[in-house]
Amino acid sequence: MAIPVFGGKKRGGVMLPERLANHILRVEGGLADLPADRGGRTYRGITVGTLAEARRDDPSLPGDPADLSEDQVREIYFRRYYLPARCGDLPPPADLLLFDAVVHHGLSGGVRLFQRGINRLMGLHTLAADGVFGPRTLAAARGLVRGELTAPGDRALGVAVLLERAFFFHDFSSRIPAQRVFLPGWLRRLREVAAVAGV
Repeated sequence: MAIPVFGGKKRGGVMLPERLANHILRVEGGLADLPADRGGRTYRGITVGTLAEARRDDPSLPGDPADLSEDQVREIYFRRYYLPARCGDLPPPADLLLFDAVVHHGLSGGVRLFQRGINRLMGLHTLAADGVFGPRTLAAARGLVRGELTAPGDRALGVAVLLERAFFFHDFSSRIPAQRVFLPGWLRRLREVAAVAGV
């Protein structure tokens, strides 16, 4: 089942799958405004910066993330993450793995970590980890999930992508000590993704 976005109407017949929306709303939680958080004031994963970008396309959105309605949050997820990352082109659980990554790391950062996960399974230079989800990334991800390239494919891809994210978090928090306070929460999120994805 999918939940319509854009005020309850389909946009070109495409919808944000309910299981992805429910997952991301659960792991992102509510309002966060911690001094050490580089994203700044954030509501349900929507930072002040992300909202400012979204407001360029839709000036009717509020200026403060805390004032976003759930429908508006879902629309931002859909327009700024789900569609440009081509999550809808992937079968489960790869769509969830990619969607969670791009919401948490940003569009290019999430795609880059997803590509590194693929490379971990297929060889370090299979894909250019450039943060662009193109036809080669799509074909590799689909092949892995179908078990054509490794078996069981969906589990292998999930483990590889989550490992890349864990490595990133450890490296990031070691390079920037002020971010270490967030490491337990980041790793807890990866465990939740693994449980939902069946990894």
